[in-house]
Amino acid sequence: MRIQTCLFSLMVIVASVQGQVREEYRGDWLLVNGVLVLHVDNDGTMTLRNYGDKGKLALKQDGAFTWELTGHAQSGRFSDGKLFLKNDQEGTPKWISYLEFRKGEKEVASEVIESALRQQTQEANRIASVRRKYVENMILNNLRQLDAAAEQFFLENSVKTVKLDQLVGADKLIKKLTPVDGEDYGKLDLTQGVTPWKVVGASGITVTFDR
Repeated sequence: MRIQTCLFSLMVIVASVQGQVREEYRGDWLLVNGVLVLHVDNDGTMTLRNYGDKGKLALKQDGAFTWELTGHAQSGRFSDGKLFLKNDQEGTPKWISYLEFRKGEKEVASEVIESALRQQTQEANRIASVRRKYVENMILNNLRQLDAAAEQFFLENSVKTVKLDQLVGADKLIKKLTPVDGEDYGKLDLTQGVTPWKVVGASGITVTFDR
């Protein structure tokens, strides 16, 4: 009996040294009504599979834990076959102060991550498209202002050419011309009849304007 007790104690010590976590805590955990996936390794490392953030779990006997991440730590607990992670985002309502995760098969977790990546790609493309349209419209607006100011300058001064600094300034026809994508209007040939004007922004967005 004494030998069995010693052997059991030795097993507990070895498991503790190796940092093994209980089997019920290991594996993939899927966010309820969401697309986040956490994975808990045998050694107690928990990884947010969507982004690769990882850190060690400091586990207590009752299932409460602290997830040690670079620069900060998040608290949570394992309870009734679920994983609850403290939602530490500023302004979070009390009713979602904890994110609930449930155990899932590896294949299902991989499908969830693939779906999340598709959603992120679609959203990124949508934002890029909206930004591009905004930049194009703002540049076109600037070019229309320049064209109108140049034509008025030609009419008032009986000339056929003008420079940018003769059109833009506090006491000029255009008070201020603001680039939206690092574009340079100083390279434009403002001579009457010269068309089209072509402007290239810092991000590569190109706008052509037919006068």
